[in-house]
Amino acid sequence: MIKLNNEISFIVPCYNEENNINNTLDEINKVIKKLNVKYYEIIVIDDGSVDNTYLKVKKTNFLKKFKLKRNLGIGGAYKYGLDKSNSKYVIMIPGDNSHPASSIQPILEVMGKKDIIIPFTLKKGKRSFFRYCLSNVFTSVVNFIFDMNIKYYNGTVLHKRELLKKLKINSNGFDYQAEILIKLVKQGHTYEFIKVEINEREIGTSKAVSIYNGFKIIKNLILIKKNLQKNQI
Repeated sequence: MIKLNNEISFIVPCYNEENNINNTLDEINKVIKKLNVKYYEIIVIDDGSVDNTYLKVKKTNFLKKFKLKRNLGIGGAYKYGLDKSNSKYVIMIPGDNSHPASSIQPILEVMGKKDIIIPFTLKKGKRSFFRYCLSNVFTSVVNFIFDMNIKYYNGTVLHKRELLKKLKINSNGFDYQAEILIKLVKQGHTYEFIKVEINEREIGTSKAVSIYNGFKIIKNLILIKKNLQKNQI
């Protein structure tokens, strides 16, 4: 059995984030320093960027970076990072610098208390009103379809790595986290909610909102529902 040398892996997917990636890493390192996290790794996954994201990543302690040949989507990049991780816990931090240290710290402070730590926000904060409403609609729809009561599906969720390694994750898109939570919660794993603040990106535009992504998400939710009914999860 492979020994896990790190307490936590920060998986950082990024696509065309040359102006945001190092600020993202700075926020992660602020939390590491403040909480005195000794055993960790930061895994940056350049998801097929066509800008200088990969080259711009500053080399710091315990950081590994990978560049994918083509764009897989945030879920695909996350799964790639998961395969490269060597830790007890994993957390996804998007490379768009939308999650300040103050929103990451509360999650790490309760690491180990439950199998899953799920961050959520009750206020719009610095995010656009459209994105805030869209997230609320998505959460309500998923909860209705799967008879669940999760407060937020698309955040910087912290997981026990061993649970994810046993799980088949089909989605490569923005609904990958919803797929993971649906499956793990239905399996009976424990979780806790932590309230955080989420910012809007300061530079660039989000890749999450598009008709194409919407169709992919609907298709994957239907597949998950069918598999649940067949007891194949």
